[in-house]
Amino acid sequence: MPVASYAIPEAPAHPGQPRSCAAGAGPGPSQLARLAEALEALTQCCADLPVLAIPWMSVRHPLHEVHEMFAREEFANLQNRSWLALVPRAVRLAAETMRISARLLWVRWTLRKAIATVRRQPIEMIAKTWCFQPQPSTDGRDFYYGDLQQRLAQRGVRMLLLCGDVRADQWRAFVRGHAATGALPRLPELCLVPPWAPWRVMAGQVIAWWRLRRAAHQMKDAFMQALSHRASWECLTPQVLRTALGYWIGRTSVQWWRPRAFLMLYEGHSWERCAARGVRAAGTPCQIVNYQHTVLFRESLALTRACGDPQHAAFPDIVLGLGPVPIRLMQERHAPHGVRLLPFGSFRASGAVSETPADPRRRTVLVTPEGIRSEIEILFAFAAACAQRMPAYTFILRSHPEVPMAQALRYAPPGTAQLPNIVLSQQRRIEEDFEQASVLLYRGSSTVLYGIAKGLLPVFVQQAAAVDSDPLYALKTWHERVGSPEEVVDVLARYEGMEDAARMQAWRAGAQFVADYTGPVTDERLDAFLLAAGFNTEPTACAA
Repeated sequence: MPVASYAIPEAPAHPGQPRSCAAGAGPGPSQLARLAEALEALTQCCADLPVLAIPWMSVRHPLHEVHEMFAREEFANLQNRSWLALVPRAVRLAAETMRISARLLWVRWTLRKAIATVRRQPIEMIAKTWCFQPQPSTDGRDFYYGDLQQRLAQRGVRMLLLCGDVRADQWRAFVRGHAATGALPRLPELCLVPPWAPWRVMAGQVIAWWRLRRAAHQMKDAFMQALSHRASWECLTPQVLRTALGYWIGRTSVQWWRPRAFLMLYEGHSWERCAARGVRAAGTPCQIVNYQHTVLFRESLALTRACGDPQHAAFPDIVLGLGPVPIRLMQERHAPHGVRLLPFGSFRASGAVSETPADPRRRTVLVTPEGIRSEIEILFAFAAACAQRMPAYTFILRSHPEVPMAQALRYAPPGTAQLPNIVLSQQRRIEEDFEQASVLLYRGSSTVLYGIAKGLLPVFVQQAAAVDSDPLYALKTWHERVGSPEEVVDVLARYEGMEDAARMQAWRAGAQFVADYTGPVTDERLDAFLLAAGFNTEPTACAA
């Protein structure tokens, strides 16, 4: 069944969500640096919790539509919104507040026994994670932290997993499924939020809206004035309400268990700053440990740009990096403020690196978009067009865990799944896809690092109308960039025609780049982290 002609969306029409497409080329480094400086100044002007919870209050990957708009200075007439326009926004916010408060009451009541049991347990480390299914994985591994909980238990360190619900489509099943009180305890993060907290956040949102609006009228700089007006408008959104609840997740968990360390992911998201503020507000000597678990992009300024005001930057005590390369990139921002940066690695890196590049005679292309609608649209449409032009090749479509395959296919051109050389990877482990493929088609996915280690040739899909977020921007060999299916045909023809020695030499350069960027979490790196965090541990038998 033929699919629609290949076309890249010029600009996504999904207002208020992260995106990677925009009309025209993406903003440049100087534009993003200026925006990052302005956002930092705004948080100094109004450091209220709802302001920190605004999703675009730091420059990170993926760029938000507001980042792109202000980087291009397309912000005219933002201050001319009518007071009447606030009425429906206020009604939606109040309704969401009531809904969340009722949900929190249900969660507290449903998990009252599990909460009481876990509260009696000595917890030395708390790890905030995100989960994609209503039940934990059968092997007990976390998507981000892998087998960290089990390995810490072997060292006598009891870690509690706080689980956030990414999809929220089966939230009751999620709450019940992620409550465990045994040797490897876990709880859904919502059970830590007091039912009255949403009302307090809502009141803070109104106050922050008023403060930012008043500050905007006092500003003389047009850029800062427009930014303040936009932030004040954003303060009254349900998304800010939900994100700000991370403050109570951090605060309550530290007050209840008084752990030595609070571990969370590190990408520059607003929820990270809210949770960090909550941990600090608990008033205990708990160390904040941020885990930089994915690649750093050019636009990841929230992790790499120097900051002159540590009070509002919510610096952690320790940053665990993927490897030496990310550590160097984050040094400028963190080292001047006493943050310890430790190479840690990735739980997704198995450590088993291929001995040779993948055999091009496999003629199989693995397609791995990020969990962002616009990215899925771009890559799946591109792959479908390539599949029609290259019937001798098989294309494996794999969706991000955040987006089920059925949903991802709705973003693809009609008929994509019915193409004879399209295969959907839904239940397989990604290692199985690596073993079948010889080429990896990608844009912003960190999967490309592990694909290179398994011998795959990375091919980046670039578009004039999309932000160039290539995680391999520093890699000069074993790295192809294409803009059309015709270019893919040429690239793969050259790849198949390469001499074995030349292919081996190019792949080794790529594999070395990956080795410098990340690696597995070894026992030595784990022990170094525990020592830096003040844990005196010795390996012991893990409780069943």
